[in-house]
Amino acid sequence: MKTPEDKPMKTPDQIRNEFKQHGLTITEWSRRNGYNRNKVYRVLCGIEKGNFGKCYEIAWKLGLKPAPAAPETPNA
Repeated sequence: MKTPEDKPMKTPDQIRNEFKQHGLTITEWSRRNGYNRNKVYRVLCGIEKGNFGKCYEIAWKLGLKPAPAAPETPNA
């Protein structure tokens, strides 16, 4: 079930097109968000799958992956 916070995932091509429309380079996006440019390129090219760690964080911020699930709290 979708929640209002859910947003559709984007493809790498959609992200590149958005960057182009806004005059933003991958290098500039990387710099603004504090990521290594090469790692961002690797995520966009599919070399890094973005399943864990920094690569997941990059993929999530780009819109390639859903937001991380909130940790469940045990019932008291």
